[in-house]
Amino acid sequence: IKHIDPKKHLDGTGVDNQLILENFSKIMEKINIERIIPRLPMIPCFNTDANSLNSTIHYLKQCGYQGPAHLLPYHDWAFGKYQRIGRGDSFRRSPSITEGEKNRITNAFEDTGIVPVWNG
Repeated sequence: IKHIDPKKHLDGTGVDNQLILENFSKIMEKINIERIIPRLPMIPCFNTDANSLNSTIHYLKQCGYQGPAHLLPYHDWAFGKYQRIGRGDSFRRSPSITEGEKNRITNAFEDTGIVPVWNG
């Protein structure tokens, strides 16, 4: 789950998020929730602002999720691969998450009872 807002998801990834969110919701309905762990990339300037975080957390709670969430800090390791296949210009760089941002994000999840697991 990269972003809850459909327009922001489309702008940031180039694809719609409706199917992604529908699938997560359906999985939550059918499978024991202890077997599900959402993996959430944390991308500065895309989904780490307070509104985006709150929307994501609200969505998880609305689906009945109560376990840990794996938070994946943004990195640009794929940039070399993009360059090798001639798509370096299409790679979107973003700054790394600072310790202050990491603490703010951690607190946002912990305050709602979702345990954040960084680099999960």
